[in-house]
Parts: sequence; structure tokens; C-alpha cells
Amino acid sequence: MEFQRIVTGNDASGRAVFLDTLVKPQTSAFAHVPGFVVSTLWSTTENAVIPRKVSDPVPSVTSLVPAPGETRLVKVTFPPDSVLESITNWEAVGAEYSAKLPGLAEKFEADSPGMHTTPTVDYIIVLSGELWLELDAGEQRYLKAGDVVVQNGTRHAWRNRSANPATILSVMIGAAHNESQ
Repeated sequence: MEFQRIVTGNDASGRAVFLDTLVKPQTSAFAHVPGFVVSTLWSTTENAVIPRKVSDPVPSVTSLVPAPGETRLVKVTFPPDSVLESITNWEAVGAEYSAKLPGLAEKFEADSPGMHTTPTVDYIIVLSGELWLELDAGEQRYLKAGDVVVQNGTRHAWRNRSANPATILSVMIGAAHNESQ
């Protein structure tokens, strides 16, 4: 699905303007998992400020998992699980994940496909399709377009049991663990 990323800023006189000179969003379509597409749309650093001159922060992102106080805005399209079930070269999939999902690929568990945990609080909106959110004890919830998930650093996996792609938008907020609670 083609989409636009619209970015605003201020010109030299302080007037709000559209910034059309920024590069297109960083989008990775995966060859070894057909239909799996990840677009990194924006990021902020710790103690973000409204900049005088806006520049695209995405090219400098070295990890999709934000450090405490940082954010990532990511759009993900999941193919149906049937696509994953037909994969025979998992080594190539792992190499592609490592190359295209830096910082996140390392969070996936080799012995539990799809399961991962990130030190983030995520706000997730299902944009299209339907998904199942699975937690580590096997508990699952069905999600459809318009549903919202607040993911608090829990171990989870996304399952697409339908015959169609499903797309989410996620704001990942880097967080530290509070060991006293």
C-alpha cells in the first residue's frame, strides 16, 4: 500500500510549512518473507525538542528499538501465517531480519518463532486486516482494524491467521524496567 509521510516545520519567519524536501520513509520489503514490509517513519531522541530546522532523523537510526526516552514510529505489514509456514530457508530469513531490523532482530527468539520482548512501551493501532496478539503463556487476543494495544514491555508475537495482509502502526517509546514494582 502506497502512502505519504507528511512532515511540517517552520520557515525562517516562524510560519508553519510543509517540508517536501525530506527523503521518502525508509521502507524494507522482505524477499525471504513475501508480504512482510516495515517502514520506519520517524524517530526522536531522548529529551526531544521542537527543532528550528527539521531534518529527517530516520537515516541516522541504528536500532529500531529506542533507548529510554527515545521513540520510533513504525508501520508494519504482516503477511498471512501461511506465508511463514511455507518458508524453508530460515537462515536467509534471519540474515535478512538482521540486516533490515537492526536492534529488533536480536530480540526474536530462535526456539519460539515470532516471540520477542523489547524494553519499550508501545502504542499500536491496527490499520487494516486482522491479527492475533499472543503473550508468553499462550493467551491470545483477536484484533481488527481500529483496535488499539498498549504493549508494556511484555513478551509477545503477532499472528496473522487470515488469508490477507494486516498492517499496524506502532509508536515505540524506549523505557527502563522498574524493578521495584
